[in-house]
Amino acid sequence: SYGISPNYRYPKEGGTPTITGYTATNNVRVTSPDVDASGKIIDAASRVGANAIRGIEFSLRNEQALRAVALTEATRQARANADAMASGAGMKIVRILRIEENTQGEGRQFAERGVMMMKAQAADSMPTPVEAGNIRVEVNVVLTGELGS
Repeated sequence: SYGISPNYRYPKEGGTPTITGYTATNNVRVTSPDVDASGKIIDAASRVGANAIRGIEFSLRNEQALRAVALTEATRQARANADAMASGAGMKIVRILRIEENTQGEGRQFAERGVMMMKAQAADSMPTPVEAGNIRVEVNVVLTGELGS
């Protein structure tokens, strides 16, 4: 994105502010399949004038396939939990009435990849460190069933 906003001078004694110039901003989003190159990409952006680097985000190429696996496992686990609770009450699950994904108050995926954004104090030849980690896909399933004896 690109933006231009005016810079104002405000008179000490009040009155109408005057425009003293403009500030231009240029925001660029970089996408790379090479996670190991993250530090080098940050360094390259800094070398060409980037003065604010934020919002580093790691995501999955094929999240849908992993979400399908997570939903299958979450549903199996929900059923096992429901069976255990019903058994503890001396009952059993007669039939499943509804299965839904619970998305309240939770993110779709959680990056467990720590990002170290502190510029190395040493020589410019040291790349900005980006710590390795994992990305975890998490889903919550709510299973509603009918109990019987």
